[in-house]
Amino acid sequence: MIHGTLVVVQADRGQRGPRLWVAALGVVVIAAAGGYAAREVYLRPVEHPDVMEEPSKPTAAASPDQPVKQPGSRQVKARGEFAQHPLQRAIWPMLQAHFDSINDLDYNKWRTTVTRARAATFPEHKWREDYRTTKDGSILLHRIDSAPDNRLRVMVSFTSTQDIADAPPELPKECIRWHIVLPLIKEDNKWKIDVGPEGQSPRHEECGATSNN
Repeated sequence: MIHGTLVVVQADRGQRGPRLWVAALGVVVIAAAGGYAAREVYLRPVEHPDVMEEPSKPTAAASPDQPVKQPGSRQVKARGEFAQHPLQRAIWPMLQAHFDSINDLDYNKWRTTVTRARAATFPEHKWREDYRTTKDGSILLHRIDSAPDNRLRVMVSFTSTQDIADAPPELPKECIRWHIVLPLIKEDNKWKIDVGPEGQSPRHEECGATSNN
């Protein structure tokens, strides 16, 4: 930590005294202000572009010769705006379990992350058929917004890979980047993904395509 430095100048007798006193006072004020600014910078939280609430092993940076294999890491990460939200610790593990269930093709685990209403629209046989070749990665939680009726909306982007036969009809590609809004509500005293109009028309593009996000 940088502290302000007190500068003491002994004035000569005569007319130079007041000038030196004013100059010394100016140095003290500037030094104190500099110290205060330094303390503010020191105490200000460091802003990270990606914040993971759970520690993970460091990964090697990708290089042109060794590009990251799609869809990327299955570790759910969050931007600072999400990570600083007071509810993030209750929501982040549920979303990690949600994406893990898809990657592991574990319907029972997926069922614990969604409401009964959402599960009713997605029976196990259909769920397994839709996700049979799907892998999700490069998952980034952008922010949490409040919604009416004690609900929340979570902005998420992620990459999915799948057989072309299992890709959406409007974008039959093996690798897709998604930008979705997940509606959340409390059920059995836990935050879960619910049904809602938010997730009905998610924005998506082929991996590598130009995106505004």
